[in-house]
Amino acid sequence: MLAIMLGSVIHSLIGGCQSAFIKGWQILDRVLIASEVVEAAKKAKAKAKATFLKLDFCKAFDSVDWGYLMGVMEAMGFGSKWLGKIRNYVLKQ
Repeated sequence: MLAIMLGSVIHSLIGGCQSAFIKGWQILDRVLIASEVVEAAKKAKAKAKATFLKLDFCKAFDSVDWGYLMGVMEAMGFGSKWLGKIRNYVLKQ
């Protein structure tokens, strides 16, 4: 229910470079794009140099500072009712 409610405003909260929040995209879409970039770099090896960086991400939910996130959401104009629902959900996890 909260995800559906947030869906109507998330486009105004998340920057365009945050591809994890693009509707219809799957997490493995980034893997496919990375593979295509590597293949393109291999084909162009005589023309240009390329550098690749692999990052190791942990589960985002496990590393969230919920107090900070609540503060940011409040500063962005989320109401106390919404924040209460989020707190209630997070504390039950």
